[in-house]
Amino acid sequence: MPHTAPLAGLALATLVALSTSARALTPDTPACNHAYALGTMGALACSGSWDGNDVNQQADVLATLSSAFASFTGSTGTWSYVGTTKAGEASGPFSSVPGAMTGTLILDAPIQGHFAIALKSSTNFSFYLYDGGLTGMSDIPFTTVGTSINRNTMEQRLSHASLYTYTLPPMPGDITAPVPEPGTYALMLVGLGLVGYAVRRRQG
Repeated sequence: MPHTAPLAGLALATLVALSTSARALTPDTPACNHAYALGTMGALACSGSWDGNDVNQQADVLATLSSAFASFTGSTGTWSYVGTTKAGEASGPFSSVPGAMTGTLILDAPIQGHFAIALKSSTNFSFYLYDGGLTGMSDIPFTTVGTSINRNTMEQRLSHASLYTYTLPPMPGDITAPVPEPGTYALMLVGLGLVGYAVRRRQG
């Protein structure tokens, strides 16, 4: 029984670490699927709402995306923050983000595979998961009813939308040797020619 105490300490430390990471983002109301927001947005799943701003909590946001959506994406890939577009602006990953309670988000380019949209409204934000497949998705209907509602249970206007993408690691068969540039081939031929010339001189 000499190893019981270290193992118990390790288990306790693991539990503390897990509970700390689970509390990294502060939960708030409403639920992300309030008033069937998930169906309205056509998303696979959602997470939130969370207190604050997703943009200034990136480490906690990426950890939350990894745990919240692992049953859809798997756990071998990596979530990355692409960027944010404020309502009424057209710079960033979106070319259209209406400053309204409902509308359509337009992405600059179609997004393939799994990705997530963060909606920020008032002092809350929520995540919605999508699968763009091989063809990609470029427009998404949205509602802020699952992100922020006031005391009169009315949703608040969208203040910004953020894009997060999920990337799988390359498969062993997908890794190929780089193809040499034409100039490299030319140098190789010159080198072979010089070697051949030197061999002939020695033989002569």
